Amino acid sequence: MRVTERRLMELATTATTRARDAVASATGALSSGVAVGRASDDPVRWAQGKVAQARAAVSAGHARSIDVARGQLDQADGALDSVGEVLRRAQELGTQMATGVMSATERAGAAEEVGQLRQTLIGLLDSRAGDGEYLFAGAGGDVAPFDAAGAYVGTADVRAVVSGEALTQLASLPGATFTAANGVDILATLDGLATSLAADDQAGVQGWLDPVAAAIDQVAGARTTIGVRLEALDQAEQARGGLALGLAEELDRAVAADPIAAASRLTQAATALEGARAAAARIVALLNQGG
Repeated sequence: MRVTERRLMELATTATTRARDAVASATGALSSGVAVGRASDDPVRWAQGKVAQARAAVSAGHARSIDVARGQLDQADGALDSVGEVLRRAQELGTQMATGVMSATERAGAAEEVGQLRQTLIGLLDSRAGDGEYLFAGAGGDVAPFDAAGAYVGTADVRAVVSGEALTQLASLPGATFTAANGVDILATLDGLATSLAADDQAGVQGWLDPVAAAIDQVAGARTTIGVRLEALDQAEQARGGLALGLAEELDRAVAADPIAAASRLTQAATALEGARAAAARIVALLNQGG
């Protein structure tokens, strides 16, 4: 008889505990909006949610990479805008000094200014991004791309960033763009113009006007390339944003609780708990009577 009584109490206690746990689970799902918070709740949905979360985290990393790349390309474009202004000033000086009315003294003064413009160009082409990387260094960003002599010491490589799942985008413009490998060497062009000016060589000055014009066009073309790459990054971010939205919806389907279903589940669990408690009370009363 004692064994039977103990067994009845165990059953009553177990039923009440399970009912209480069900109420807690249903209450948590309704208040948090999460129906699958652990693998034991639903192994399949839990795994689906974890995969969606992992992909979303990677996508957020891609967003940061795109943002950094966009910022660096914007800075590069700003630097090239200034480069274009410097070259146009050199062109203006060259055009003025190519006429026969200019004196040797005036050409010498212009030569000095062109030399200063050249130094300004080196500073612009050695511009750094906010994180300290050199904008026009090619694949590496820790070494200044142009040395004091105006020689390009960077690489011809274009940096790329991962912008999505199995997707990359070009995200830089190497300084080789401004060397003879891609048209004219813009620094050497200013060197040549300055040399002819200092020598009071009118014909030589005239001969450098076309290369200076070509250098201006070369920089304009580089800015167009940057614009194309910025547009590609914008499109990549739009696609990434769409993926992020889809992953959020996928995660919601996997683990989120349906409010109506959660409320119904809570009601059922609460009813079951009341029943379990009532049954346990009856068992205790019967055992007391029997005792």
